Amino acid sequence: MEEVTKSLVELGALRRSNGEYVVEGSLQDVRLPDTIQEVILSRIDRLDREARETIQLASVIGREFTRGVLERIGEMEVELDGLLGSLRSLELIYEKDYFPELPYMFKHALTHEVAYSTLLMERRRSLHRTVATAIEELYKDRLEEHYEVLARHFDEGQVWDKALEYLVKSALKAAAAFAAKDALRFFDRALLAADRLPAFPLEVVTQIHQGRATVQIATSDMAGAVGAFRELKRIRREAGDRQAEGKMTALQAFAHVLNHEFDKAESVQAEANAIADEIEDEGVKAWAMMPSAMLALTTGRLSEVADLTNHIRPHANGLHPLLAGFFHMMVPFVESLQSQHDLAAEHMAGFVEMAGIRGATGPEMLGRTFSGITLGRTGRYSPALLVLDEAIARSDRLVESGYKARCMNTQGWIHNELQDWERGLELNRRSVELARGLVGLDTAEVEMNARANAGDSLLGMGRLKEALEELEELHQTAPQQHEWMRWRYSMHIAHSLGEAVLEEGDAERALQLAEECLAAATSAGAPRYIAKGKRLRGQALSALGRHEDSVAELDRGIEVATDDGNPSLIWRALAASGRARAAAGDADGASDANRKSLEVIDSIASDLEDESLRNTFLSSTAVSALREAAKTGN
Repeated sequence: MEEVTKSLVELGALRRSNGEYVVEGSLQDVRLPDTIQEVILSRIDRLDREARETIQLASVIGREFTRGVLERIGEMEVELDGLLGSLRSLELIYEKDYFPELPYMFKHALTHEVAYSTLLMERRRSLHRTVATAIEELYKDRLEEHYEVLARHFDEGQVWDKALEYLVKSALKAAAAFAAKDALRFFDRALLAADRLPAFPLEVVTQIHQGRATVQIATSDMAGAVGAFRELKRIRREAGDRQAEGKMTALQAFAHVLNHEFDKAESVQAEANAIADEIEDEGVKAWAMMPSAMLALTTGRLSEVADLTNHIRPHANGLHPLLAGFFHMMVPFVESLQSQHDLAAEHMAGFVEMAGIRGATGPEMLGRTFSGITLGRTGRYSPALLVLDEAIARSDRLVESGYKARCMNTQGWIHNELQDWERGLELNRRSVELARGLVGLDTAEVEMNARANAGDSLLGMGRLKEALEELEELHQTAPQQHEWMRWRYSMHIAHSLGEAVLEEGDAERALQLAEECLAAATSAGAPRYIAKGKRLRGQALSALGRHEDSVAELDRGIEVATDDGNPSLIWRALAASGRARAAAGDADGASDANRKSLEVIDSIASDLEDESLRNTFLSSTAVSALREAAKTGN
């Protein structure tokens, strides 16, 4: 309506009078165009030659343009300011801002499109080349700000070498800013530009495919990464570069692991190993070991991970950034599982910084999540929550990413550790929703962990029936899930279900579940769950009246928990010992255990920066019951 009204005014069919539009003469001879594009085109056609050429040139620059570039590419016979003022008065363009220079903008996207369509194809290409050259000259001191614009103009101008250069730069810039969709779009256009060059730019195409794969892994598109590395393997094979072919084959195998395709990973890794043996290259051999190390980690063979990382370590600096990122993440991850929490936190922080510098976005995001876990396991809950908040803020910029779901279930676990059950339940249920909403991704690990945490929250809130329903279902379905990290959440589920059935009064089954948890934890070498399993077994034995066995088992659990160093693990082991000793008639032993447990609790509380969270922790049912027991001596 706005454009039609303006068109009728320009034709003289309407006249503005006292804030209204009045018909001038007869409307019978006025032809109204059928489309909005025709309305705009008719308005542009009525401009004088200089104004029409000005708006056409501006349309080539883009919907937004500056006077400086327009002046550089145009050969105006009249004053440019007057032409721009005329177009502005007609409301075809408007001034957008004043700093750092005066930019203009087409009022409507359609106005820009129609003005652009009036130019012949060859004229457009020529002007795009002129615009690109002008921008390079005008902004040579800050070209990075204009990579995307230069890429577009050289691309449209069919200057393929320059288009390729700026498309790759734009893609890498977008990837660094977590703009995954933009990065992939620029990489795709760069490949098209590379195909137009007379000589195949091998190294640049390699950089493009590797960049694509890195972004795809960051956005959990593991299948896409597999395809990118497979294509690189083919390209390097055809080029006759066996060393590079071996490395790309190893990367393809690693991507298969991340895509939970273990059989394919082993098959492709065998290809990489064969190439490494054929050319006797230890560096390629190290690349080929990384899929094995990742497979061992995801299936709970931690001693094998340690052996493989020791073999890889001398060649770690020569690994691809993706492999280097995961290598430097594996080491602290295993350290944390083996209770070397302080060392793990230090190494993980260094790894996150390194991954960010090297642009390994996927490993960096996982590292930030695991930093929250390792900090939480040392009892530094406030820093852990801060790290996870920062990770969530970053993950929000990654479309179709599972990192936010991981971070939220880790936050939920920390709130559970601090007896903040309601917040823990909220975070874990949100994590489950996010995981289930990720189309095409295998998120069983995230979902199972979050649901187990939610079961803990329900149990802590006294909602026993709901907790049992959740945990029983998990216990039944866990063996049917993919092997990826199943060993970790299976221990968690066995222990949590054991606590729930013990609360229900089924001590015999709780004892069975304790044995299940301990068997898995001992096999994996995971002290945290060894301590939890011993605590559960001690509690079940106490409920069965086997007090001497119960106290002995809980004492062993306290030793493991103390060696592990997690304060929540310690105070809960001591509190369980206090209850068992009281049941066994050992009032002094119970009092001593309760006192020590409260000391740990007070230490945790003193380090919490969030006053509300501190109060929730100290006023929780479990802590309040422990204080009451300490007062009464029960």
